[in-house]
Amino acid sequence: MVFIGSSGEANSIAHAIKKELAPDLEAIVWNEDIFELGEDTLTSLLKFVSVFDFAILVMSDDDLIQSRGWLRKAAPRDNVVFELGLFMALQQNSWVNFGSGSLPRV
Repeated sequence: MVFIGSSGEANSIAHAIKKELAPDLEAIVWNEDIFELGEDTLTSLLKFVSVFDFAILVMSDDDLIQSRGWLRKAAPRDNVVFELGLFMALQQNSWVNFGSGSLPRV
């Protein structure tokens, strides 16, 4: 089973990945009612690491960061970076993948 994480802004990309995996793998996107009511997010994520065999995290440019007061650069959401690190630390690194949220130009 595959966990697919993303920011809300990259949700359509996460669902497109799920659709591509659908014939061969069972995949669940983070916003498909898998978080239990009344349970904190970290506890849920720690459970997910043991339940899911694989994880895919979509790293999209959702936030604009400013460094040293002048450099502005697009970056992924902090929570998605955290989830990537969590899955990489607690699962085998080769079982966790991430991708850019940008789509190739055709």
